[in-house]
Amino acid sequence: MRQNKTIASCAVALSALVVASCTTGGDSKGKNVIDIAQAVANPVEMKVSDLGKTIRYVPLETTDSSLVGDSWVLTPADGAVLISNVNNGGLEAEACLSFGLDGKFISGVGHYGQDPEAYRSSECVIAPDNKSAYFAASNGMQHYSIDGQYLGKTCRAGMIGMPGVTVAVDTMFIAVEDGLVGKDSPRCFSIYSEGFNTFTVDTVEIIPYPKDATKGWYYSNVSISRVDGVMRNAKNVYREYDEGGNITYRQGYLRTVWRVGQTVHHRELLSDTIYAITPASAEVAYVFDCGDDHITAELIAEQKGLRSNTLFVSDIVETNDRMIFGASRGWLGSEGNRTFVGIYDKNTGATRAGDGAKGFVDDLAGFMPFYPLAALPDGSLVGVITMDDVAKYTEENPEAKIPAEIAALEEDANPILVIVGN
Repeated sequence: MRQNKTIASCAVALSALVVASCTTGGDSKGKNVIDIAQAVANPVEMKVSDLGKTIRYVPLETTDSSLVGDSWVLTPADGAVLISNVNNGGLEAEACLSFGLDGKFISGVGHYGQDPEAYRSSECVIAPDNKSAYFAASNGMQHYSIDGQYLGKTCRAGMIGMPGVTVAVDTMFIAVEDGLVGKDSPRCFSIYSEGFNTFTVDTVEIIPYPKDATKGWYYSNVSISRVDGVMRNAKNVYREYDEGGNITYRQGYLRTVWRVGQTVHHRELLSDTIYAITPASAEVAYVFDCGDDHITAELIAEQKGLRSNTLFVSDIVETNDRMIFGASRGWLGSEGNRTFVGIYDKNTGATRAGDGAKGFVDDLAGFMPFYPLAALPDGSLVGVITMDDVAKYTEENPEAKIPAEIAALEEDANPILVIVGN
């Protein structure tokens, strides 16, 4: 049975909060307001030592059974990472691979197919205890341990289990689906929740923006441009649609829902607001203050594209005490575009940012700039570099000293984890 609920009072409250947060600029600061505008206006050199005391380069073991393709998605787990090969042709047999934090190959995790234990997407939803993972399948979610043991099948329906929009928390799945901007309806998003072993799905519709601030998005013949986010190998993908000079934006691949401990956060495409999500509500958790150059609903409604001075956050990696972000002034990859990386300290409220092209300078091991992709359960940060990245960096910096862990690797070796921790 599907239960539908609409929270009108919550929608009104959210509208007021979001409009206030997006129009105050840099003059009014409040709790959990992340001052992006001030940070990028006063850039500093960002260092790996700002993130942790240690840095480790961990090559992922390369064997015939553990090959990582050109396109993959990383999911952190307890003492391991899961690498989901996506759109890689011949690698379906071991579509999801688990590796220990020492780089050793643990196991293939599940498989594509039509049999009772198969899944239809190798991207996974990590379990609340971070020790197992769920994969979307026909009429259910396949459950596997990190070492590849099959743990059974659980229920799913609708958006539940879709990659990038679903998390598992406590004893249920929560998914958030962003709505489209339509001529006759406000922009909205819907929350779906379902227990691990029930087909009863609750749906809650949230309306965070006023109806008159929207404009229809309808496409016929369009030109589509794809750009990546700021962080290296993050797999964040944004798409710009140009239809006869009318420009709008869609996410390509972007994790819009994530879990920090047992707290669920959601951020819509190009929004300044991060919401704390429960099965029945959404509350403003953090606001990125991008000053007078922030993205407004009116700017999007003009459909003329982002201006060269527009400032927005493109990448987020969150831990219990910090938020590491990538930001862009102007559309990513456009002429004159400038990118930034930064840190927001949840305990002090301080925000710092520096040149995105330089990343977090490795002042600990003295090698390549670091770009975090995800947070491990213990709060350590993990990034990924490939042998192509290493070759490009050493060609541009011939004096660079390659860490011993990397120096002996073959050109076609699997990617390398870069782990920053305390």
